[in-house]
Amino acid sequence: MLLRVTLLVAVAFAAHPARACRLALALGFDVSRSVDAQDYRLQIDGILAALFDPEIRDLILEGSAPVAMAVFEWAGAREQLLVADWAILDSPAAIDRLAQQVLVHQRQAQGLTAVGSALSYARALMDRAPDCLWYTLDMAGDGQNNQGDEPQRGKHPPKAAAVLY
Repeated sequence: MLLRVTLLVAVAFAAHPARACRLALALGFDVSRSVDAQDYRLQIDGILAALFDPEIRDLILEGSAPVAMAVFEWAGAREQLLVADWAILDSPAAIDRLAQQVLVHQRQAQGLTAVGSALSYARALMDRAPDCLWYTLDMAGDGQNNQGDEPQRGKHPPKAAAVLY
């Protein structure tokens, strides 16, 4: 549900013809040991449901510039993995390719919960995002930080127009 709302709001307000894309959206999902197989499946199924939802697909594809999206998993301090690198979603086929990458991905980590490390990874991912008008991070998590640096509140990546925690 959160992904659906994030996509609807972010895509609806993002439009600018002079950029490579109107929105760069990075999705991070928690694979720490507190996430059981059912919760993991819920995250993956939620991403896939959003990518195949006709209303969201229309929002992604409408407008003068496309949406770019990347997906990563995160857990412990050194357990972040890129599931799908930045993809320009400018056609139904491009959305389908991204969805396929998410669908076939096999969970890699099950460590502790290192929110600060995940945010640092996301910042580096955003730093190499396409040139877009808007930058949004949507990161799912189910526990408190129990490894590595604590997240720093109020500090956003330089490109970020909106960061959701």
